[in-house]
Amino acid sequence: MRTGARVTGVSQAGRDRIVDADRDTQPFVVHVAHADGAEERLFARAVIDASGTWTAPGPAGGSGLAALGERAAADRITYRVPDLKDPAVRARYAGKRTAVIGSGASAFTALAYLADLAKADDGKGTKAVWILRRCISGSTFGGGEADQLPARGALGLAAKAAVDDGYADAVTGFRTEAIECDGDGRLVLAGEDGRRLEPVDEVIVLTGFRPDLSFLSEIRLGLDERLQAPIALAPLIDPNQHSCGTVYPTATASSPTPNRASTWSA
Repeated sequence: MRTGARVTGVSQAGRDRIVDADRDTQPFVVHVAHADGAEERLFARAVIDASGTWTAPGPAGGSGLAALGERAAADRITYRVPDLKDPAVRARYAGKRTAVIGSGASAFTALAYLADLAKADDGKGTKAVWILRRCISGSTFGGGEADQLPARGALGLAAKAAVDDGYADAVTGFRTEAIECDGDGRLVLAGEDGRRLEPVDEVIVLTGFRPDLSFLSEIRLGLDERLQAPIALAPLIDPNQHSCGTVYPTATASSPTPNRASTWSA
């Protein structure tokens, strides 16, 4: 494919997802759109989707759906850890009140970065509001110095220091229902329990990512209904049961069977 090409769909030649007849004998057909508007079809014996998950971030809403008003406020919401080494990005958050939604390593990183910004001369007045959907417990900040992953433990300790030193206020048990714009042009987060938080200038949503399966809708993928991972792999990586330190290497038996498209979340 040429540079800039984009896959818009994958199917099996002459077979939509409903048709059973001779399905296993047909090659895959990949529809491709090029930057100049040209389109083409490619045929393949196997397809591996390694496109990752960056294009499908989790929303701020506590129910897995976008919060009311989230799309309307998109110009002041980001779904990645901001690069505060970039002067333009740094200026966006310096001296501002920023809500950070999430409880994982990405949220820890954002809190640590904002605390560092608050300590700098150009960051006076910078304040983070850490929004957690759960309560703070002994495991909230990871394992600290005893963490199985030392870098993760260090991030957790940095986030804890941001809270302990007053650079971030923690709001627990808060599931965002709506993001509203107040009369001064700032954003107000409203919770499913009726709580309304003090206005913020920016929102950083770090609630994970999901695979984009839309272009694979004509393929019969054997995926776990919860994790959207291959069925045999899902219980081995289930975050309800495992942490990053307890997931062990998996064998090829966890992959989909031959002549099926595979989808992996990077």
